[in-house]
Amino acid sequence: MAARLDFLVSAVDIVRLGLGSGMGIVDIGRGFYAVGARFRLDALRMAARRLKSETAWQKVAVNALQEDFYAHQAEFTAKAIADGGDFHSWLEANAASLGGIEMLLREIEATPNPDVAMLIVANRALRGSRAG
Repeated sequence: MAARLDFLVSAVDIVRLGLGSGMGIVDIGRGFYAVGARFRLDALRMAARRLKSETAWQKVAVNALQEDFYAHQAEFTAKAIADGGDFHSWLEANAASLGGIEMLLREIEATPNPDVAMLIVANRALRGSRAG
């Protein structure tokens, strides 16, 4: 049951993105999840959840990473909406600027147990993206 709570967190972002966009919530939801799949954001959040958090500071850091990965997903979705709302075309049009991120994400995915350093670097790369 707890795993389904992720959808509720995303639902708030999807509805917020839909306000004033002129697009249907279902289309925005599909785009939101397409963006998330392209950047493996669920996998990054899951990797963050698996990190050992022994101190309060470590727990705060892990939670911050997870929140940032949600924020990246919403930000990229917002950029695609602002660019006309065709998510797949937006992803393809920005493939060159996003290519380095995708290589980095593939490397992290190939690692059995990504560590906090890898997730921080991925977070930084996603934040620094000039897509859209």
